[in-house]
Amino acid sequence: MRALPGIHVAQLSAGTGLPIVFGHALGLDHTMWADSAANLAGRHPSLAYDLRGHGGSAGYAGPASLQVLVDDAARLIDAWGVGPV
Repeated sequence: MRALPGIHVAQLSAGTGLPIVFGHALGLDHTMWADSAANLAGRHPSLAYDLRGHGGSAGYAGPASLQVLVDDAARLIDAWGVGPV
């Protein structure tokens, strides 16, 4: 997977099923999905990422918006090179 500048990404599990991308709730980080990813291990490739300004991801350069978060998720899926998710 290509790196996304400023966005922390964790590969959680491998598998041959439908790929899964986990995005966390506001105020948390990607680790909220650890148990879910463990249950999917060996069946579905999955990754989780930290939203901007959370966990290991950089903060915002400008105002936060839902569109910024959607664009980040789309870039992440494109960089992963799998899909649909």
